[in-house]
Amino acid sequence: DIICSANLQHDCFRANCQAIGQEEVRQEQELVGKTRSVIVHADEDFFVVNAHALHNAKYIRAALPHRL
Repeated sequence: DIICSANLQHDCFRANCQAIGQEEVRQEQELVGKTRSVIVHADEDFFVVNAHALHNAKYIRAALPHRL
């Protein structure tokens, strides 16, 4: 059963993610011959709980491991 929702965001700082990926730039859904840097996520185990979700705090605390 779903009890509540929680907004989790990846913590790029702790995971040491880098802007080393590349993707082609699109404008009006057309490729424009340019590239831009994109983030390559190094580790999927680091997350930040969005503070705006604290109205569900007792459910979030119950769901998270105590070490967090």
